[in-house]
Formats: sequence, C-alpha cells, structure tokens
Amino acid sequence: MTHFRKSLLLTLALGLSLAPALPATAQYDVHAEDYARFERELAQADARLNQVWKTYYPQLRAADGYKADALLAEQRAWNAFKDKACSIYPGAGGFWGEANAFACKLELFEQRIKYLEDLETVLNP
Repeated sequence: MTHFRKSLLLTLALGLSLAPALPATAQYDVHAEDYARFERELAQADARLNQVWKTYYPQLRAADGYKADALLAEQRAWNAFKDKACSIYPGAGGFWGEANAFACKLELFEQRIKYLEDLETVLNP
C-alpha cells in the first residue's frame, strides 16, 4: 500500500469518525465532499498521465516507430485494464468500498505515470 493510500484512508477514518454524531444530512454532505474530492484527484491524475504521455510518446515516435507502436498498444491495453481494475472494492460496502476503489485507481495512475517516466532511462541509457 502506497504512502498516499495509507494517508487517504487515515484521513477518511479520522474525518468520518465524527460522522455518527452528525445529523443524517451532514453525514451525506461529508460523503458528497469526499466523492467530489475523489473525482478531482482522479481527474488530476488522469491529466498528469496525459501530460507525461504527450511528453514522452512523441520523442519515442521520432526515435523508434516500432517501439512507439508497441508502447501505444501497451497504453491501450492499460486503459482497458484500469477501467476494469479495482471493481471488487465498491461491492465491499458503501462509502469505504468506494474509498478503497478510489485509492486503488489512484495507485494505478501513479504506477503508470512512474512507468512512463522511467521509460526515458530505459530507452536512452
């Protein structure tokens, strides 16, 4: 489990430990704010991934079309994978299941970004 995922779950646990003392509408608002934050953070991770892709893929395309084609096929496979990955978590129970699914997807983005950034050293030793 990454440091980010641990801190996210700890933050959620601390923030939601007060939830039973809140009226039902306040509990909903807390969850709505968390879901909105989840969506923002996933959108930021997706934007970062796209930025990294747009930086490295054209360089690879110019240097080696074969490797660029292979990376493009790999990226398409990763996109299909990430859309299906982490689907076990939401069924695990309400808000916590959704929080775990979010943390799982965010970790996938972080791993892919690092992988793409590390390709520069692999391709240009």
